Amino acid sequence: NKALKIGAQALNQVLVHGAAWVAKQGYIPTEDLEAQEDYGRIALADPEAVSKRAIERGMPELGTLGSGNHFLELDVVEEILDAEIAQGFGLFENQIVIQVHTGSRGLGHQVCDDYVHSMIATAGRQGIVLPDRQLACAYLESAEAKAYLAAMAAAANFAFANRSLITFFIRQTFERIFGKSSERLGMDLLYDCCHNIAKIERVSWEGRQ
Repeated sequence: NKALKIGAQALNQVLVHGAAWVAKQGYIPTEDLEAQEDYGRIALADPEAVSKRAIERGMPELGTLGSGNHFLELDVVEEILDAEIAQGFGLFENQIVIQVHTGSRGLGHQVCDDYVHSMIATAGRQGIVLPDRQLACAYLESAEAKAYLAAMAAAANFAFANRSLITFFIRQTFERIFGKSSERLGMDLLYDCCHNIAKIERVSWEGRQ
């Protein structure tokens, strides 16, 4: 794991701008943002909703993989099941691809822990009966829920930036080993998406069955 050393002010920018901050620093091409969910930034983020402890945990971890179920692996495309989609992604048989699974690290874990405790108390005040403490929740219009969404978005933006920096380090490594630029090696980002987040979406069911 190779962390990028940044200060509190830069970290706030990461929490607000996500992968766009990484691109602005020149670590990744802006084209990478087009392959990321929401262009690598969730707009609801507010660093003020992130606790001091979460900030402290995130400061030394930007650009690191972490442990647990996080991984980085080299894969080989053994079989093409959908030729049209594969062509769209530029994938072909026997091609080597790199897969990265990581996220917001200790910062995101702390955000979750902070707001689970906050919402357990909030649920009681709002008359919500919880079958399990891990299902802590609050009504969307409450101040607690809005604060959580702002902190969660900030953590997601940290995750986008974190994966973008890891992508930069991977490209650097391949360039050093093969003596060619990542562009010549065809190291394009296929996609970057997140999980364990909540999103507000508008869906119209008119005319659907």
